[in-house]
Amino acid sequence: MTKTKNKILIADDEPALLSLMQTLLSPHFEVVVAKNGDEAQKYIENEEFLFLILVLMTVHIRFALPTN
Repeated sequence: MTKTKNKILIADDEPALLSLMQTLLSPHFEVVVAKNGDEAQKYIENEEFLFLILVLMTVHIRFALPTN
């Protein structure tokens, strides 16, 4: 039986860092990458993630944390 991996989001505007983190974490998680804050915000609004890795960017990301 295949175990479903938890999904995480990594957002950064540096392609090399995104690639490195995706390579390191993909054996353990389903990794979704966002190349900028706008893209990350769209993912956050439409999908659920176990956790987010948001590298500081100049774009402000606004989202509400679940209350459960």
